[in-house]
Amino acid sequence: ITVLLMLFISCYDDPFFDLTIKVQDQELNPVSGALVDVYIVDVNNGDVIQSEILGESFHDSTESNGEVSFSFQNKALITARVCYSENGSQSCAEGHGYLEENTNTEIRLMLQSKEINSNICNYCDD
Repeated sequence: ITVLLMLFISCYDDPFFDLTIKVQDQELNPVSGALVDVYIVDVNNGDVIQSEILGESFHDSTESNGEVSFSFQNKALITARVCYSENGSQSCAEGHGYLEENTNTEIRLMLQSKEINSNICNYCDD
């Protein structure tokens, strides 16, 4: 029994719930230095669960390849928002996804100009 238990314990790997956000411009080029915020969303009502309740927040900048990665403890419904400012012009994008066990979920976000879509970038002003 001890041998079987040791085999079972040694074969178990903790599940992972990874997320990669890929940010692109209108020409499909990767965007470096874009600010990305990821929010956990309540499955029942669609409201964002505040970081104070979760005890952590998910915020980072994209690397030279336009990507940023996050790891989570559990499966979750998420909203990803990206803001980017260059030469006084601001762009943004928003996307949604579901994190599944032992999967790296990828979300591709294409930046849109705030001047064209003034109502969608309000979160960038916070």
